[in-house]
Amino acid sequence: MTKAPAAILLSLLLLLAGCSTESGDQPGRGDPTGSVVNDPTDGAGTDTFALDEVAEFDDGLLVEVAGTVATKAEVDYRGAEGSSHEIVVVSVRIENGTAQEFPAAGVAVSASYGDDVPAPLVTDPAGELQRGFSGVVAVGDEAVAPLGFAVPFSALRRVTVTVDRGDDLFAPVSFSGPVERG
Repeated sequence: MTKAPAAILLSLLLLLAGCSTESGDQPGRGDPTGSVVNDPTDGAGTDTFALDEVAEFDDGLLVEVAGTVATKAEVDYRGAEGSSHEIVVVSVRIENGTAQEFPAAGVAVSASYGDDVPAPLVTDPAGELQRGFSGVVAVGDEAVAPLGFAVPFSALRRVTVTVDRGDDLFAPVSFSGPVERG
């Protein structure tokens, strides 16, 4: 018997609350804190962080992977067939420290593993695993989206979650690292 991915993720999130670290590098224009790789003002490239780091954009928006866990999907989940129903449940958190509402519905979240092998999005009949964010995030508020991605357990040493704000001002950010089985 396996625990439901959402229940595992909730337990993990409670343990991880406050365990994130922020990078101390100085940001450039349109650049999330800690990035030294590219100039995201033109939308090219991706800034990479560890799974336990927080990306803070110079407009005040924070993005982080608040929790990850590898688990087995139930047989009625869609998208996990190619990984023998082995999945990674990822919780992505957006905190709006900007001066205006943030259109979260435009955010795209994707995942890959190993040498950039795309991980298919996994959905469940109950809708606990979301397809992404919806609506807007008010100033000072936050939104969390739990998503599932088909990742074989043999590839858990390097999982990358990419979050694209969906605008032309900021480059996507990626969070990469190992994921533990739940």
